[in-house]
Amino acid sequence: MLAQAQSKTSETLSCLDLGSCLQLDDAALNIIVDACAATLKRLNLRDCRKLTDAAFSSLQAARVLEDIDVGGNFNMTIKGASSYVSATAKRKSTEDVKCLAGIAVGGLGCDDAFLKVLEKKVPQLRVFGGSYGLFSSSGFVSACASLKNLSDIRVQWTELFDDACLDALCQVGPIRCLDCLGTAVTVDGLSRFLSLKVHDDALGPQPARLLEYVNARYTAGPRERLEKLPKVWQFAAVEVVV
Repeated sequence: MLAQAQSKTSETLSCLDLGSCLQLDDAALNIIVDACAATLKRLNLRDCRKLTDAAFSSLQAARVLEDIDVGGNFNMTIKGASSYVSATAKRKSTEDVKCLAGIAVGGLGCDDAFLKVLEKKVPQLRVFGGSYGLFSSSGFVSACASLKNLSDIRVQWTELFDDACLDALCQVGPIRCLDCLGTAVTVDGLSRFLSLKVHDDALGPQPARLLEYVNARYTAGPRERLEKLPKVWQFAAVEVVV
């Protein structure tokens, strides 16, 4: 169906959401990717739980793919994701200059080794999804030194994501969205981060201050101070969820 549609129109498919297609397997994905590989830029495969690491081989055919979400697929591994990221980096040495700009691997066990691969292979990365991550605080801090273009960071329920990670993100940007639900960050760390990343009219145009959304629910608190944050920032151009 996709192949026929592509051949009959000048329009090209660039974004495809297959999230939670529970019967989607590696063979079916290979057919789908083959039909739109030349134009596909964004692909959501979250919670397609029949997929395995073999799916990453099919994705290599999508040479202009810039954003991929494979979170929640417990038959895929972080090792497979690492191999995929490393292979996409080779695009820069071909006629195809498109580079991976976003990847979400929530639930795959994102570790320090995977962050190192991101640092080395895709320093232009803008979107990072690493919920339920296994990476260390120091590993994330180190990654931030290279991943200077991050704008959307989702690290929900990553136990070792703490204030040191927030401080490192203060040097990254412009960040628009941070979801640190259920992490070890404190109100002090969040306050420092917000004060440096939220737009302030008094300062005039500030390219690094574009933060629009922060989810800090179930973080380290303390709770009574955490609950006051939305009120403190109620007149700013940011939504703070606690």
